[in-house]
Amino acid sequence: MSYFSQFNTLSAEKAKSVFSYDTIQRTGKYIGQFTQAVCFEAPSGAKGIEFEFISDSGEHANFSLYTCSKDGKDIFSANQVHAIMVCLRLRGAGVGMQKANVWDNNERKRVEKLVPQLTGMLNKPIGILLEKEEYFDGNGNPRYRMNFKHAFEAATELMADEVLAQKEAPERLPREVSKLKDQLAKPPVSAPPFYAPNTPKPPAAAPVPAFDDDIPF
Repeated sequence: MSYFSQFNTLSAEKAKSVFSYDTIQRTGKYIGQFTQAVCFEAPSGAKGIEFEFISDSGEHANFSLYTCSKDGKDIFSANQVHAIMVCLRLRGAGVGMQKANVWDNNERKRVEKLVPQLTGMLNKPIGILLEKEEYFDGNGNPRYRMNFKHAFEAATELMADEVLAQKEAPERLPREVSKLKDQLAKPPVSAPPFYAPNTPKPPAAAPVPAFDDDIPF
């Protein structure tokens, strides 16, 4: 019981730490910075980047972009990473080893490790659009995740194609923001009831009422 003895004495600091940052829970436009951009390889062989984002108001989100299929071919999200680089005005993302809090399958929790990251993307102002997606876990419990949709330059609100075209006024971002919407989950489908052979089905219930180098930086 020695572990639980900590609760015999209140720690105000630990209590306040619950509110040290809020998790982003709303679809919308955010400005902040990436604090992690971890390069990973899934057991299937697919590769990607896990981003940790902190908004200027202290809200927090994690999302992953799979950039390479298990067959070694680039997929759409690889283009999204290049678009982020444009919005950060980076000609290279600067892959290097740096400490990050990552999930450890053996310990079943997030731990600090030295891992490959896109270090050039870290701690620089960036704007992103996030979309909330609801889903049900393996036990049928409702969950949600925040999905990355687009990046934009924080200072100008220009998107990648506009930065490359050296435009001065943002035109695309308002249109992309208007397209954002929550992705609602469909309730999990339960298995139909089993009836033994020759057992009559119960009567149906009464019906329910209907309710090249042209990079300018």
